[in-house]
Amino acid sequence: MGEEHHVSRYDQGMITRRKVLGDAHVDRAEAAKTDLDQPFQALITEGAWGGTVWSSNAIPCASARC
Repeated sequence: MGEEHHVSRYDQGMITRRKVLGDAHVDRAEAAKTDLDQPFQALITEGAWGGTVWSSNAIPCASARC
């Protein structure tokens, strides 16, 4: 049997964030994280960007940028 590659929700969230918002924006946001907001940023990346409608095909990428 072939190997399956599973992407974590965080990794999928980062892929989606970069696709929708662009690398420059995500890089700036990542560089600006603090110890205080890092857990919240991880939660949003996993939950909102990585495991919900934003990572599905329900909303076209062009519409998500609105």
